Amino acid sequence: MAEAKRLFKRSVGNFSFQRHERLVGPDFKRAQRSGRRRVGTVATLWAYHRAENPPPVTRLGVVVARRHGGAVQRNLFKRRTREAFRTHKPWPRGWDLVVTPKTPGPFPPSFASLRDDLIDAARKLGVFKISDHDPSNPS
Repeated sequence: MAEAKRLFKRSVGNFSFQRHERLVGPDFKRAQRSGRRRVGTVATLWAYHRAENPPPVTRLGVVVARRHGGAVQRNLFKRRTREAFRTHKPWPRGWDLVVTPKTPGPFPPSFASLRDDLIDAARKLGVFKISDHDPSNPS
C-alpha cells in the first residue's frame, strides 16, 4: 500500500502545501513593507521578489485579523487561500506572497472568487511574466 502511494505521488506530482512554502517570521514584514500591493475584490496581495540565485521556491503567508470573525471563519479563509495557492502550482520561483482579506466585504469569500482574485492580483503584480509558465494559460 505504501509503495502504491509513493508511486502515485511521484507520477501525479506533489501538489501539497509543504513546510518550505510557508512564509514565516520576519519575512512577513519584509514582504508587506518592501513588496508591491494589489487590492482585489475579496483580498489584498503583497508580492515581494527575492533576488537570490538560484531562485528559491515561492512562499505564501496568510494574515487574518480577529475583526474578520470567529476562529472558524478565519481558518476557512486561510484554508481556501492555501488551497488556491496549492492547486495553481507551479508558481514562478523567488516570490514571497502575503494575503489578507479585504474589508469590508463578504467573509469568508467563496473559493472560486478567492482563487480568481488571488491569481488576477498576482498576474497584475508581475508574478507571472510572459516567459514564466502560467498553468491557467495553456499557450
